[in-house]
Amino acid sequence: MSITIEISKEAETRLKQQAKSNGKSFDVFVREMVERGAKEPTWDELVAPFHAETKRLGITDAELDELIDTELAAVRQERRLLAK
Repeated sequence: MSITIEISKEAETRLKQQAKSNGKSFDVFVREMVERGAKEPTWDELVAPFHAETKRLGITDAELDELIDTELAAVRQERRLLAK
C-alpha cells in the first residue's frame, strides 16, 4: 500500500538524519517506523488486564483515583526528603 502524508520540514529533516544514521533510505526508515508503530499495542490493550483486575476486585474509579493520588503524594514526599 502506498500513502502520501504531509509533515513539517523540521520533521522531514530530523527523520532524514535518523535514517542516514541508521544506514537506511528515508522511505525504508519511515515505513519501518509506521509498521513498528502498527504492531505496538494500543493504550486500551495495555491497560485492559489492569481494568479487568480492578473490576474483579470491585475497586471503583473513585477508589482507584484516591489510591493513585495517595501513592503519588507518598512518592513525591520521598523524593523531597531524598533531595535534602
